[in-house]
Amino acid sequence: MGNGEEVLYHNERTHVSRQPASDGSGSVVCKRASGSGAVRRIEHERAALRRLAGVVGAPGLADRQARQVLILRDDHGRSAAGTRLPVPRLIEVAGALAATVAGAHRAGIVHRDITPANLVLAGSGPAVLIDYDLALIGRAARSGAPPPEEPVGTLGYLAPEQTGRIRLAVDHRSDLYGLGATLYALATGVPPFSGDDPLELIRDTLVRVPAFPADLNPRLPSRFGEIVMRLLEKDPDRRYQSAEGLAYDLARFGAGPGEPWRPGLRDFPAFLSAPAALVGRDREVRRLAGALDRVRAGGGPAVLVTGPPGIGKTALVHTLRPAITARGGWFVTGKYDQFGSDTGGRAITRALRRLAQLLLAEPEPDVAGHRQRLTAALGPNVALAASAVPELAVLLGTAVAPAATDPATAPGRISAAVVALLRAVAAHRPVVFVLDDLQWAGSSSLRVLDAILDSGPVPGLFLVGAYRDREVGEDHPLAPMVARWERDGAVDPPVRLAGLAGAGPAELIGAILRMPAPAVSGLADLLGEGCAGNPYEGQDSDSNPHEGQDNARNPHKKPRQYRQPVRDSRAAQRAAGGRTAGAVRGWLELGRGGGTCVCRPPARPAAARGPAGPASGGDPPPAGHAGLPRR
Repeated sequence: MGNGEEVLYHNERTHVSRQPASDGSGSVVCKRASGSGAVRRIEHERAALRRLAGVVGAPGLADRQARQVLILRDDHGRSAAGTRLPVPRLIEVAGALAATVAGAHRAGIVHRDITPANLVLAGSGPAVLIDYDLALIGRAARSGAPPPEEPVGTLGYLAPEQTGRIRLAVDHRSDLYGLGATLYALATGVPPFSGDDPLELIRDTLVRVPAFPADLNPRLPSRFGEIVMRLLEKDPDRRYQSAEGLAYDLARFGAGPGEPWRPGLRDFPAFLSAPAALVGRDREVRRLAGALDRVRAGGGPAVLVTGPPGIGKTALVHTLRPAITARGGWFVTGKYDQFGSDTGGRAITRALRRLAQLLLAEPEPDVAGHRQRLTAALGPNVALAASAVPELAVLLGTAVAPAATDPATAPGRISAAVVALLRAVAAHRPVVFVLDDLQWAGSSSLRVLDAILDSGPVPGLFLVGAYRDREVGEDHPLAPMVARWERDGAVDPPVRLAGLAGAGPAELIGAILRMPAPAVSGLADLLGEGCAGNPYEGQDSDSNPHEGQDNARNPHKKPRQYRQPVRDSRAAQRAAGGRTAGAVRGWLELGRGGGTCVCRPPARPAAARGPAGPASGGDPPPAGHAGLPRR
């Protein structure tokens, strides 16, 4: 290349090259974006790197920058893609990378695409983690991003929750999976999963367990393999919970045989978060799973899930996503908006668009088959369906003309088209079709939903609706429909969710605090009075409103030494303002303005204090609060 440029990477969106620095002081690496959103992508990555200033192993910004070009200091390294490292270098790189990821998380950055290709190795120098254009920054990094609709990251290295197939937030633990997949590749020479079929890669990510690393590289210490396999757990709750805990294990896994060894011994979550698995809903989960099995066996009634806001309706319904995906099926959803218009049945249209996108993502021979089947099934309503769902127009071919509809017959034709479309797709692949927050559905959506249910069981189609029963009174248009559907057997008896009872609240709080349920039963009883067993209010404690604050526990100190900020939830407000305030206040100090909660035992009386005034360390918590974290 001219002007001394060395191309390091190039595709239609990104061009990365090494060039002489403008001041003649050496070289720099220039990353140039092109296409839609180019400037936004560069500015996003630049903002992430500014936060990472001072983090060892993060790229450094050069002093001079350009609007559409990211200019980085040159580390004179090479990509680790396709590299199998000798064990001593592997251990060194693993520890350094864990420290870099820990620093990024403390700075409020979640990378979301940790792979060998995004790791630069320079001789015996530190590894550098590059490419932050997909990074979550600030509040989004600390509270987690909503489950994506499409895979985010690099297939083969991205976490199950990044596939878009399961209803779990993407958070810092997703980076830990990517880190595990990267270490797996650097140790064995191959990623945990590989192949040319994206759908097969997604299925492997969701359900397959990779071979134990030492089986592919006998020189690897078995303890290193245990660490990597813990990072690659499908369930985020079973992975390492912090990069600090990982770094601690990497620093000590070579301990002698007489020293205790257990992965995760000092692994504590950097931020409290709700457990991935539902708590206290085993019976309801079994009901939905049984209904799904009946549908797969040849068709069955739809299911309606009801309950008050925040009780867990959406979370319960989304337990069907991994179940249907593991069976080679599809999960699509449309959610109604309290403040948005449902003109034309927008939520149903969104679900159908997602279904059409999945059809288009299949191999071309399969797409041709779908086109033929859907064209035959839709018949005279092909143009109508294509005009309502843009992706269908692509799937069915550009020859489809704009639909000319008679206003008097259009509603019936639209309903017939939706029923025909769902029958045709479900006959090829099982589908879970979810309509959430039906209490806000408009007349168009309810009309189509009624037509689907009146058409009888559709083999392979499991229709699930969810709504707030308190907001569907006798005068609500959904109420008489539900009564008729139940009478006609079109829907099963509703799955009604109530507040968690019995051991449920303690199990939930114990899972959030990573402590045994019996140890937090007293706190669960106190908070339960304020939130009536509502999981949303009971777990509203997983976000840090203070940017840049380091809340990670120190794995090199004794456990349970941390400060944990929480949202100023309604449950906490009620608990602090009600009769339980006196008992709770010693443990939960609600900070003004930010909702910060510092977990610590109550102060002792002045007479019991040492010479310096404050209570000395080591006091056990009072009766009724055993096991709560201490400052």
